[in-house]
Amino acid sequence: MKKIILPIGVLFLGLTLFLSSCEEAVKDLARFIVNYDLPTVSFDLDSLNFKSDEVVLAQQSINANIDSILEANNVSGGTLENAQFTKVTVKITSPESANFDFIENMRVSVALSADFSDEVQVAETGTIEQGSNSVDFIFDNMNMSPYLSASMFHTRLYGELNGPVPFGIVGMQWLSSVEVTIQPLD
Repeated sequence: MKKIILPIGVLFLGLTLFLSSCEEAVKDLARFIVNYDLPTVSFDLDSLNFKSDEVVLAQQSINANIDSILEANNVSGGTLENAQFTKVTVKITSPESANFDFIENMRVSVALSADFSDEVQVAETGTIEQGSNSVDFIFDNMNMSPYLSASMFHTRLYGELNGPVPFGIVGMQWLSSVEVTIQPLD
C-alpha cells in the first residue's frame, strides 16, 4: 500500500507545481506595457523675472490615475506593476536663435502634495551642451506607480540659470512620457 501512496503523492505534488507555474505563465502573458504621454507644458521665461540661481521654470498637476490608463487600453481592472519615465525633453520654441547657454542644468521632480513638500527628483540633464535648443533628460529610474495610482500628482521643472535670460521672452515646451507595465485582474 505504501508503494502506491508514495507515487500518487509525488504525482500530486508534481501536478500542483506544474499548475502553479502555468498560472504564473498565464499572468506573464497577460501583462503588457503601455507608453503614456503626460500633458505637454508650454511656458515662457521672462527676462525680467528670471536672473540666476535655481528657479522653478514650470510645474503641472496631472489627473492621470490607473483607471484612466486601464480604460484607455480597454482593460476593465488591473494593477500597475512598474512605471518609469521614458522621455523628458525640454525644447526652446522661440525665438529661433535662442539656445540653452544661459541654463547650466535642469531637473524634474514629482510630488503627491501640491506644495511639493514630498517631492522626489526623477530626471536631470547633467551639463547641457553649448548651443543646444533641445535637451533630453537622464532618468533616476524611480518607480512612478504610486503617483499614477493617486488621484492627482504634481511635476516641477527646475533650471539652474548661469545668468540672465538673454532675450525678452523665451518660449519653451516640456514633453514627458512614462512606460507603464499593467497586470490585468483575473
